Amino acid sequence: MLLMVHYLSLATIVTLAWVPATAQSSTNKGMLQVVSKQRLVYVDLDQGDGIVYLMGFVMDKGGSGYSMGTSDTLHRQTDGLLKGKITWVRGAGDEQFLFLSSKKSTRQFRVAPVQDLEQAYENLNNAYYLDAYFRMKDSINKAYPLQHHSFRNAFSSWRSVTHKNMHYLQFREYADRRLQEINDSIRRRQDHFVALTDYLRRNIKTMEYPTLKDSLLVLPVDYPYMSKYFSTVVGEMARQQPEYFFRLAQELPQHQHLIFFSVEKEKATLAGLQAVEGYPEVKKAFFKTRKS
Repeated sequence: MLLMVHYLSLATIVTLAWVPATAQSSTNKGMLQVVSKQRLVYVDLDQGDGIVYLMGFVMDKGGSGYSMGTSDTLHRQTDGLLKGKITWVRGAGDEQFLFLSSKKSTRQFRVAPVQDLEQAYENLNNAYYLDAYFRMKDSINKAYPLQHHSFRNAFSSWRSVTHKNMHYLQFREYADRRLQEINDSIRRRQDHFVALTDYLRRNIKTMEYPTLKDSLLVLPVDYPYMSKYFSTVVGEMARQQPEYFFRLAQELPQHQHLIFFSVEKEKATLAGLQAVEGYPEVKKAFFKTRKS
């Protein structure tokens, strides 16, 4: 289960300007952070105006990381105050403070220079990448309802990124290209599965068993919570070619449980399966399993 936590006290990133790529050196002139062990807040003061990123955190057994939340655009006021809708920065030198307002209260945090600029960029990049991957996952799952692309792939994909600590604005361009390539690859594969599944369902009544079996095994042999292509075709096989169904279960004992539970509880389908001659052991196992 993915737990998305969005609250200011966990991680609030405040970014006031685009820092040139050369700013990735150890010299830090404008990036500040909140002085707190419990909170992570970055403030980029290289230019006047900027954007506030209110961040959250993602926790799951498959991984964890940051998440981008609401953004707040800042504008420099005549008195020098940098102010947005819910955040503002006041002060100078060693006495600078970030203010966060909500309906119930306003919180104040003292800020100081970031000690590890590359780590700050990596945290921002992590949040951007995970959120973008989650959005991509949602889009893919909506487009291909017979499969489920897990959000947990985002964590492993992030671990394979080789440019984690580049400047965060440059990283977004890199991440967008990388995720587009991943998206295109997944969709090409799913398009193939969709086309094959539709073809088999339409022609299952007239196909020879060896051809049907070979084509069926091109589809991912997974349980429905991961992929329904295989189970969808097997279910249709039980309706239209019940003898093929038991033959398949007999020849693929390692997938028997999945094959059995691909059959919908339809009286006509179960009656057709019951009428099949032969396959006594497989038939007995099937009806016992479905009854239990």
